[in-house]
Amino acid sequence: MDADRALLLVLRALHHQDRTHAELRERLLAVECPAELIDATLAQVDRWGFLDERRLAGSLTERRARQAYGRERILAELAARGVPEDLAVAVVDSMIGEEDDRIRAVKALSRRYHAEDDPVRGARWLAQRGFQEDVVRSAVAEFYERSLED
Repeated sequence: MDADRALLLVLRALHHQDRTHAELRERLLAVECPAELIDATLAQVDRWGFLDERRLAGSLTERRARQAYGRERILAELAARGVPEDLAVAVVDSMIGEEDDRIRAVKALSRRYHAEDDPVRGARWLAQRGFQEDVVRSAVAEFYERSLED
């Protein structure tokens, strides 16, 4: 594989969505691109400003938060995409505070469950969506208390 083909492959991948260094490295390895060429290609694209893992992390965090996913699930997805842990934690912490996570969990419960539903099901569902245990506990308690008051 030559440098032009490697660069074209990376630019095509970035045209559709933001990608991490790790994802692009995997794509180039899959087409048997030599390590030196991979490093040079990623360095070039980096110099051009086309690789922005902070933007990717922010975009993914915002999207998953809107979809009622919790902090832990979002961090796991960022890690799976190859975002460095320190960057992922910084971005998620800046966009989703612990109180925000609880409020989003309560809203998610109210869209999916009713007061007469089993609280254990709601708690399990929140845990599967990546909400931390203390957030799940407080959100379930708040949701069912509010529901009983209504």
